[in-house]
Amino acid sequence: MTDLLLDLRYAVRTLLRRPGFTAVAVATLALGIGANTAIFSAVHRFLLSPPPFADPQGLMVVYETSSGGGKGPVAVPNYLDLQREARSFAGLEVFSPNFFNLAGGGERPERVEGVRVTPGFFPLLGVEMKLGRGLPESAGFGPSGTSAERVAVLGHGLWQRRFGADPDVLGSTLRVNEEPFTIVGVLGEDFRMPWSRQPDVWLPLAVWSDEFLVRGSHNNTLMLGRLAPGVTPAAADAEVKTVYAELEREYPGTNTDHTAGVEPLAEQLVEDVRPALLVLWAAVGFVLLIACANLANLTLARAAGRRREMAVRRALGADRLRLVRQLLTESALLGLLGSAVGLLLGAWGIEALRAAAAGTPEAEALGLHPPVLVFSVALGLLTGLAVGLVPALSASRTAAGGLAASLAEGGRGGERSGRRLRRLLVAAEIAMALVLLIGAGLMIASFRQLAGIDTGFTVEHRLVASVLLPEGTYADDARRRDLYDRLLERLAGRPEVASAAFASPLPLTNATSSASVDVEGRDNGPGKSPSFRYSTVSPGYFETMGIPLLAGRPLRAGDGPQAPKVMLIDELTAERLWPGESEHGEAAVGRRLRPNGYDDWYTIVGVVASVIHHGIDRPREPHVYYSLEQRTPDRGHLVVATVGAPESAAAALREELAALDPDLPLGEVESLAERRSDALESYWYPMLLLGAFAFLALALAALGIYGVMAYAVAQRTREIGLRMALGAARRQVLSLVLGDAARVTATGLVVGLAGGVALSRLMAGLLYGVAPGDPVTLAAVTALLAAVALAACWLPARRAARVEPTVALRWE
Repeated sequence: MTDLLLDLRYAVRTLLRRPGFTAVAVATLALGIGANTAIFSAVHRFLLSPPPFADPQGLMVVYETSSGGGKGPVAVPNYLDLQREARSFAGLEVFSPNFFNLAGGGERPERVEGVRVTPGFFPLLGVEMKLGRGLPESAGFGPSGTSAERVAVLGHGLWQRRFGADPDVLGSTLRVNEEPFTIVGVLGEDFRMPWSRQPDVWLPLAVWSDEFLVRGSHNNTLMLGRLAPGVTPAAADAEVKTVYAELEREYPGTNTDHTAGVEPLAEQLVEDVRPALLVLWAAVGFVLLIACANLANLTLARAAGRRREMAVRRALGADRLRLVRQLLTESALLGLLGSAVGLLLGAWGIEALRAAAAGTPEAEALGLHPPVLVFSVALGLLTGLAVGLVPALSASRTAAGGLAASLAEGGRGGERSGRRLRRLLVAAEIAMALVLLIGAGLMIASFRQLAGIDTGFTVEHRLVASVLLPEGTYADDARRRDLYDRLLERLAGRPEVASAAFASPLPLTNATSSASVDVEGRDNGPGKSPSFRYSTVSPGYFETMGIPLLAGRPLRAGDGPQAPKVMLIDELTAERLWPGESEHGEAAVGRRLRPNGYDDWYTIVGVVASVIHHGIDRPREPHVYYSLEQRTPDRGHLVVATVGAPESAAAALREELAALDPDLPLGEVESLAERRSDALESYWYPMLLLGAFAFLALALAALGIYGVMAYAVAQRTREIGLRMALGAARRQVLSLVLGDAARVTATGLVVGLAGGVALSRLMAGLLYGVAPGDPVTLAAVTALLAAVALAACWLPARRAARVEPTVALRWE
């Protein structure tokens, strides 16, 4: 222990005597460690931390799939059958996020996010209430779908915001969509809901039994289960598939080609973010390795200058192990100092990540938690030891050769043994920087492709707002239709509004509806009816959205409830149903379709251009449109084409709705351009971070190349002087130095290209419109790095070409 303290004191004195080296070394390490700390905080939160529920390993997600489709929500009747038949689960519950109009608590009505759940949902997750209890069994599905008890559990935020954290809130009445619900519980503030922001209210799913007990209806209903003791996920998956095979035989009309699967909740929660996080973690790992290569080069050069010191200490009796320990102590101290500064940089990086994910529970969970602190300190210590090991062994080996030999070699200024290692480190820096640049280049190219996508509709000067009509006041289609018609008429008279329309759902609103249809004149037996996504829109919708009409006519005000049923389809639907019969679907006009569950046939009166509806990075899908006058939903979105800036019409929307119904809140008012930007965020932030790390890697690599070449020129001053004394021209010396740098650079570029191509294949799921290994991107970033590398070599090369032979040889 005494020797360690002595080594530490000596290391402190040594580093203080060389403040320039110490500052550069600490800053280099801090950049790499800070970046790793910030990204590791996200990796720890998303990939390494289990979901915040009791016994999270036993929690499973049960999802439904159909032919050609991915993992999707479940139909509640299928859930009830599975709950009755399956033995692999100790519990199975479902939930469905949604928005609600809220009144009560002495406050104005507001739109809130809520979740409809089955009674066992909270016990399944092991959630304890701050006040009261969860939903009682009487709030579940009764025999033959009898009405459930209307009770509510408040989220902690709503309890504080609307009820002032009143401990006597239990038993109070809360009006949800103008229906009374009795408050029976309040959740704690630490509860986090999967796939959702912090919901404000929790309601019994069974209250909406008429909506959910329709077999074949998938209303964003998600299922969670807890495995029974001793049951594996694979066994549960097999049993679920067996039950669904029976359901397919029993209900061929709705369950044909439908099956289900089981996946651990912890896996599904991170499957969307895992690829991006792993790529970013690899990126910051490369940044740290480049920083380490730079520091190793600095340490090697410094070790060469300390040969005499090491030889003297060896002559005075210090053995080689003691010398190595002393040098490693200095390196470890540098690593710890780098960690200290890196933690500050990491804290800033975490704040940037929080800002990127503002408003989500994930953003609040990011921070310098104890595992992140331990990771950062351990990373700094290990990095310092790793960087210092080779220089320490090299310096101690040279000192072992004896004092006279070390003095002679030091006098020559040689150090040939370290030259090859330094070149190898520079080549490694170039290779790793190129890998990062390729990844960033592909992400930038992908983002450019996405940003340039033609959505098929106009986003500029468009304002959207969500509307939800309570069932009590607007119980029938006539009342809902009357409100929509009067609201659109009032908006059309405002000077800020060029036109207004209604759609349910609207593109880019993360909402989707789909149903199968019968085609007149075809066999429409079980499993043979095609399925399409659909929207219900008001007359004037296509003009307001700027969607071109390709054939036929648009919807009209005369297409009312008593008129013949009409619909429009897009060109993709026309091509799917009647392929090759017309260029823009003209042949579809006049033909008829019958939606699943309806008796009436709908005549196709027009064909419109296809648009992107759900996910800007997803291909356009066939879509059909019904008239608001004939099918009137209780929720959807207003879309307004504004005369000026979209925000200028926000007040008009609120005023006109309040004039018709002062108790009806307007939710989520924003421009369509903002919604498009939100849709691009999943690409924007990974691209921005990867680009920042790639730029940092490029800068570190350039500094490393410059440092090594400058040191190499300094070490070869005598050789260069001799060459020039024997007649070498300055141009030849310049070519000599640049040629040496070019060989090192070329080696790094070749290795980096191979690594970049491999990385691009791992990033394939993050790319859009750009192939892994895109030759244009590879060529561009390789040329960029080569240019930066040669520019970093130019100054040392010019300095070498200006060496005066007499000055270089004077010391001889």
